[in-house]
Amino acid sequence: MALYIDGQKVINPSSMDFSNNGTITTLLGTSGDYNRIGDAGTTGHSLNSEDDLLVTGDLEVDGSLFSDGALLIGDPAAFSGNLIVRKDASGSSNIVMTLANHDATNNNDIILEFSGKDDGGGLDAFGRFDVNISNHASGSETSDFELALKNSGSWNAVLKVTAPGVLSVDLAGSGAAAQVDLFDDYDDAMVLYRGISQRDNDSLCELGIMSKKEDGNGSGYMLNLQPMTYLLAGGVYQNRAQIDNISDRISAIEDRVGI
Repeated sequence: MALYIDGQKVINPSSMDFSNNGTITTLLGTSGDYNRIGDAGTTGHSLNSEDDLLVTGDLEVDGSLFSDGALLIGDPAAFSGNLIVRKDASGSSNIVMTLANHDATNNNDIILEFSGKDDGGGLDAFGRFDVNISNHASGSETSDFELALKNSGSWNAVLKVTAPGVLSVDLAGSGAAAQVDLFDDYDDAMVLYRGISQRDNDSLCELGIMSKKEDGNGSGYMLNLQPMTYLLAGGVYQNRAQIDNISDRISAIEDRVGI
């Protein structure tokens, strides 16, 4: 059928078809040609079917957006990467979200960033996951993972995992100063012993090697790795000092008795 506007024929039946079967209204173009709204550009993804549509400007959807196929977000030409949401290629029902880096010549990072409004209404980033690519050679791909958070307006890498599996956390430790950052006296050992043996987690919180979880779920407590490591390392050195002291005393006694 032909489409007329103000008496003028605007769709030629030989090249386009505008039809309605009582349920579906169909606009069908020429076979092998894609449809375009606007004239600001052409396809960058090899659209080549009368079932394909390109919108060269902004598209606003006030309702739901359904994508039964892969969803690609980004401009490969400008950003050398995009976001892809798709089903698992293995055929399972798993959903895969891919942050794709299309730069084959540089070891660029892949970053997932979390942003929010500051008190001035500006949009600021507050956290990010970084996958740092150190080698992108085929068959030798290597990377590490890093978690960074904003601290007083600046980025701070708080956790890192390398490809061999080494886990590192920022040396700053407990954030706020812990009651005990070093195993410096015997009383620390007694408090630590009581806290562990009697499950006195509150005393361990006072030491700074544990902190209460805000939601109270799970165990209700978090282990602060750096203060705990400091305490254990200090304990090892303290034990070594005690052993050396005892050895000196034994040597002195042996000298006196002539052994």
